[in-house]
Amino acid sequence: AVRQFGSLQLGGQVSSGGSSDIWGQLFGDSSSSGSSYGSSNGSSDIFFDIFGSLLSGQRVAPGKSINGLTADNSDWLDVDFIEDHADYILENSIDTTQLVWTNVKGQKLLILPEEQWDLVEDIELNLLYDDGFGYIDLGLDNLFTFDDEGNLIGDWDGTWIALNGQIAPYFMLSSESYDDGYVINGKIRALLNGEAVDILVTFTSENEDGVVLGARKCYDADTTLTVSKGLIPIEDGDEIQFICDYYNYNGTFEDGYRMDTTITVDGDLTISNVYLDDPENVVATYRISDIFNNHYWMPNLND
Repeated sequence: AVRQFGSLQLGGQVSSGGSSDIWGQLFGDSSSSGSSYGSSNGSSDIFFDIFGSLLSGQRVAPGKSINGLTADNSDWLDVDFIEDHADYILENSIDTTQLVWTNVKGQKLLILPEEQWDLVEDIELNLLYDDGFGYIDLGLDNLFTFDDEGNLIGDWDGTWIALNGQIAPYFMLSSESYDDGYVINGKIRALLNGEAVDILVTFTSENEDGVVLGARKCYDADTTLTVSKGLIPIEDGDEIQFICDYYNYNGTFEDGYRMDTTITVDGDLTISNVYLDDPENVVATYRISDIFNNHYWMPNLND
């Protein structure tokens, strides 16, 4: 079942022409912009042409791949299962030509037919800060609103999550709703006394402001398979410095970026939403994820 699930996800990535990233979709690099092959022509023959090309190490377009997959490391793939479900994959691929903002009475809306909304798995607000040399990735949060007609409202209020009043790189990890409430778990990437950690936070219907649970050590995936168990308590006198991914204007990952401010812990840590000083320097976009774990970025809300 796990093999078939993975094969189905990969087939869905093939139907969109391979994995793509934020840079081509937002900044006009046609080499990595997304397009849905399945929704645009519905041809299983073309689907398998693309599938064969990607597995043979070729690329349908520069910047396209399937998560590094090649013929040399794809023994786990159930190709027969993908072939049997090719029509399903093609019929359930998001039509990326519809992922545009429509201006309705001064408000930006994403208007999709119901069958396209059924293919959307997640919606997350993604902020990138332009510091004059490149982009600092501030993370992903599940902040979004629909209007009465079921359209996604393209709006950002100029704020982002902060720890002790300092803007932080925040990533939502999970979200679950119940009849009588909700639980949202997330992480803030940081150095705790010089050691790379994720500071884990949780928001609930009982505590909407959020609570810091503690820190979890980050390990280098290239050198160890160890998973950190338990949480490191954050105590008075500890020093926290946030770290972000940093990209140049070509979309190339440069390095982990250490934010200037260091927090010295003195009492309970507080979570809040803080206005950015210069929101005009922010790329604010919604990342749409489909049922095959493809990601698509909406046009910049600040354009």
